[in-house]
Amino acid sequence: SKGRTDYTLRVRVNPNTQPVAVALIEAKRDDLPPTHGMEQGKAYAASKRLNVPFVFSSNGHLFVEYDCFTGQTSSPRPMSDFPTPEELRSRYEQGMGFSLESPAARPLLSRYSGGEGTRRYYQDAAIRAVLEKVARCESSGAPRRALLSLATGSGKTFIAVNLLKRISD
Repeated sequence: SKGRTDYTLRVRVNPNTQPVAVALIEAKRDDLPPTHGMEQGKAYAASKRLNVPFVFSSNGHLFVEYDCFTGQTSSPRPMSDFPTPEELRSRYEQGMGFSLESPAARPLLSRYSGGEGTRRYYQDAAIRAVLEKVARCESSGAPRRALLSLATGSGKTFIAVNLLKRISD
């Protein structure tokens, strides 16, 4: 899936932690139906380019939501019904099977050393995918294992170093 997402929604657990990406929004002109960007957003979600469980498409007046956990697409709703950050966080935690307050999620909330500009969006998605998998395994008692397959030049060393540092911290 090529292209750029319009907006990424992130949930901040507290001011000292790394925000966690939970949704993307495809914004379209107000003369288009709110469903116009949904297939594009679903393609981004299916490619795991941002590793987010919720996809929204909106024309500024109405929005439509796709929930990757349930596979359900909502009917158009007014913007006043848009989920709050707290609602998105609660649904994310329920779908993932762990709380962002739990010790298992602590590595997921660690900030990047060097700041936000030190990593690419797909590196962040890969790091979060591994840390979410580890947290789910730790919460369920399953063995903590994950496998990443990335192309040459995608920054596997950066990802590995960040994963090891976050887990060791």
